[in-house]
Amino acid sequence: MGISLSRIDGHKIDVKTSSGSRENLKALAHGRADLALLQNDISSQEVVNSVTILYEEALNVIVRKNINSIKQLEGAVISIGNKEGGSEGIAVAMLKQMGLNESHVQWNRDELESSLLSLQNGKVDCVCVVSGVGNSTISKFLADGNLTLLPMGPNPFETLRLSYPFIQSATIPAGAYTTGPEEGLPVKRIRTIGTKVVLACNPDLAVNDIFEITRLIHTRVA
Repeated sequence: MGISLSRIDGHKIDVKTSSGSRENLKALAHGRADLALLQNDISSQEVVNSVTILYEEALNVIVRKNINSIKQLEGAVISIGNKEGGSEGIAVAMLKQMGLNESHVQWNRDELESSLLSLQNGKVDCVCVVSGVGNSTISKFLADGNLTLLPMGPNPFETLRLSYPFIQSATIPAGAYTTGPEEGLPVKRIRTIGTKVVLACNPDLAVNDIFEITRLIHTRVA
């Protein structure tokens, strides 16, 4: 999501949707947005400024219930999100660390809902998405009963942190995704990896505007 500030007085804004962090980064760097949300693990030559950390996201690995290990994904079609999104880098790094690379799998790039529909229909075998825990779209598809969340070992953060140092340890708590009355997935908490989401700005945005934006965020943080 990119945000174009049409007038800071009165806080009038124009909210624009996007494919994700990489598209947002380009929008900032080329003056098409004043503010945008970026995952802090994406790399680029584009120059933008960080304003503040907003929240954390976690890697979710979603499969059909007949898959219960990463090894079963050899030869699979795995969805890693849009090219302009932020899921691809962290997902590919994690899967490669666990022994899956381009020679073992076929990458599929599509937005989340389409990817989950393809997973339901058997067109892809796994969906990897970096998202806030409890994402409503993920909950909707898990509630169907045929999909589940795949664990990635006892401590995926320690497995990956040296080769991909932009991540942090994350947890998907038991029952984080509601699937029915008093029911939820995962049944047990899943250790995963995650990233922070940063509010970034165009380098040309006035310092006074940045100060006002930061003040508003922190005075309304509750």
